[in-house]
Amino acid sequence: MTNQETPTRLAILGSTGSIGTQALKVIEESPRQFDIRILAAGSNRDVLEAQQQQHSPPHAILVNHDESLPLANGMTAGKEALHNALEDEAIDLVLNGITGFAGLEYSLKALQCGADLALANKESLVTAGSLLKKVAQKNHCQIIPVDSEHNAILQCIHDHPKDSVERILLTASGGPFRGWDRSRLQEVTPAQALNHPTWKMGPRISVDSASLFNKAFELIEAVELFGTPSGGIDVLVHPQSVMHAIVEFRDGSSLAHLSEPDMRVPIRHAINRSARAQGNFSPLDLVSRGELTFEAL
Repeated sequence: MTNQETPTRLAILGSTGSIGTQALKVIEESPRQFDIRILAAGSNRDVLEAQQQQHSPPHAILVNHDESLPLANGMTAGKEALHNALEDEAIDLVLNGITGFAGLEYSLKALQCGADLALANKESLVTAGSLLKKVAQKNHCQIIPVDSEHNAILQCIHDHPKDSVERILLTASGGPFRGWDRSRLQEVTPAQALNHPTWKMGPRISVDSASLFNKAFELIEAVELFGTPSGGIDVLVHPQSVMHAIVEFRDGSSLAHLSEPDMRVPIRHAINRSARAQGNFSPLDLVSRGELTFEAL
């Protein structure tokens, strides 16, 4: 809560992953604005223990605990422990950075508990978007996308009437295999797929981005979040990953969102619930960035 006296009571799910660790870095820039109540991880006990020691949340939960290994003092384990913590803590905002379809039940639980949802788990919307939106509306909760493209669309649309939007354009870097022919693609390695040219991401989303499978999910996510405007939703290849989305309006004007390809930017916007919070980063310098290029998908 950037402009409020009381800090935002926050739960970070997937705290040891790419989104979770970057979110904690953002929070460390303005720690008085946030009260971390829950840190939850899948199976990375050592990193969760280090986070627990640094941030001292009331709940540090290892959801997929290997019972042959001891838990750190104050740490709990299992899905039930996480569900109970979400129910008991009167959370203001849940950041769901869990990878894959496992994140859906926690997106739903967060909204059922009346918390706003900063959502990096796109599978939640792909599989159950209508249900999540219904629960969010019933409990007067926000769903704030963390994906850079959807967070950009949200900022471009802002308070414009829905019927004023003509078309939405998501951008895609093209990934590490952009421009490769079919024969060359037969020889790709996992290491190459993990080496994204512009974004620092976790392994699962890096591979999905390399195959453009992730972009298919993002199209569905965009429809669930923003509907389908009369001109549709399209994808534009933009290798530099500086322009994240374009919204075209019926009056012939367009709004685009630009920033450095740094996930801390949309994370900061989402966990501050669309407030413009100060960040510790260098502003985008278009002169030094040089040429920005665009291609049809």
